[in-house]
Amino acid sequence: MLKQKNMAERFESFVKGLTFKGLGVVSHPNGQVFFVRGAWPGDEGLFEVESLEKTYGYAKIVELTKKSEHRREVPCPHLGFEAGKCGGCPWMIATYPAQLKEKDHLVEYLLERASVLTDKTKIKPIIGSPKEFSYRNRAQFKTDGNVVGYVSSQTSELAPIEDCLVLSDKNRASLKNIRAKLPNKEWIPDKKWNWNFIDVNESSEEAILNKRKPFKQANDEQNENMKIWFRNILKNLDKSQNVLELFCGSGNFTEALSQSGFKKILATEMSEDSIQELKSKNLANVEAIKEDLYKPQSWKRLKKMMPEPKILFLDPPREGFSEIHSFLKEFKSIEHIIYVSCDLSTYANDVKKLRGQMFELVEIQPLDQFPQTPHIEILSYLTRISL
Repeated sequence: MLKQKNMAERFESFVKGLTFKGLGVVSHPNGQVFFVRGAWPGDEGLFEVESLEKTYGYAKIVELTKKSEHRREVPCPHLGFEAGKCGGCPWMIATYPAQLKEKDHLVEYLLERASVLTDKTKIKPIIGSPKEFSYRNRAQFKTDGNVVGYVSSQTSELAPIEDCLVLSDKNRASLKNIRAKLPNKEWIPDKKWNWNFIDVNESSEEAILNKRKPFKQANDEQNENMKIWFRNILKNLDKSQNVLELFCGSGNFTEALSQSGFKKILATEMSEDSIQELKSKNLANVEAIKEDLYKPQSWKRLKKMMPEPKILFLDPPREGFSEIHSFLKEFKSIEHIIYVSCDLSTYANDVKKLRGQMFELVEIQPLDQFPQTPHIEILSYLTRISL
């Protein structure tokens, strides 16, 4: 096992796989595992130790003596893995088919490791994005009043950018307009902050500092594909059954529930702004309320409003819903669960708890919401096991 005195030691190795966070996996000659940014399976070369933990470490590429056959010339001049460079699209180093293949592999590997798959589980091939670039309908830029860009990975340093290939044409134009206003004394942050932020989306008309825009799925085409999958699952469910929706946001999926003909839908969210936006849609058979879904007292209020829901739909934030096993003890009537997740690791942990509550995975549909990144969207359907 290497010690701190071995920092900056160099060793030869090859990249044997990727972590769910998208880092390359290499082994030191002594067997110790290191994780490497900017590496791809099939790469071989010289690596340098950057940091050490108890059982693993982090290393960087010094030189590649053999490049993976799936590598490509990176089309973005801003991509990099050190301070001052943008690391937002770390998988841009590989061809898009290779990215999709690795995402399929990561889904199967992590769920097998979590022991949540059964003979009845069907894992479908990932749905690739129709657009590899120019797909992102929203973004958040950072500015110090002199430059605009993103924050370098693993740092608090600003990475200036002139363009961003994954943004939609409208958002690229917004970035160009923002850059044209620099330098700007009014955009210099207070001393306690490193930068101000500017949210942009398809409807952005002007740059407003530090004002968050409402959340929406960032890839319009893939959002439609998510809804198609969702509606296909709903086709086979009894429309007379009550539906409880957690983390409903402003109603992206609530609309599909309403349009599918369910008689009673209770939609809940922690953001008051999102609930008000959902209510403004006047969806049939939908009641929307704000609740802190991580607090048991909120569950009790939900149960009073809907005592016997049969269908649970949830689309939690990245941290997942680790309390789901306790939540289901309050709602023993639930027979069907549709779980949408934006984080494979927390999803695997949550589904493991669902297995303990006698639910089994029937279908898993991975979807690539963010090409050029390790991000994987998971759409899944579970049913209660009949004894």
